[in-house]
Amino acid sequence: MAKCYIITCATCGCLHEVVRRNVLTCSTRCRSWLKRHPQILEELYKLCKVVPGATPFLLIQVQALNTLTASLSVRLSPDLEDRFLTGDLQPQELSALAAAGIHTGNGSQNE
Repeated sequence: MAKCYIITCATCGCLHEVVRRNVLTCSTRCRSWLKRHPQILEELYKLCKVVPGATPFLLIQVQALNTLTASLSVRLSPDLEDRFLTGDLQPQELSALAAAGIHTGNGSQNE
């Protein structure tokens, strides 16, 4: 089974599932827009120079993780964060996390 990564599109900012680690956009339309507006990609590469070992893909993946955890008002355990970033976190597990956030009403963890 292929690994599934969740990213924030570099152009439109929507969350998107991808299976390749070199994808930066959610659609052909956004990819074309990014080609016509290279300043966004230049900004990602500037950030990569500041953070050792960072890649544009990793930066938009971390942005997706921050978006998901902020919307649920929860913090993932270090194990889940590692599995999210390596693509080993299954979509069902992410759905269960989202459902738990919805179930509590305010996104806080069950006590």
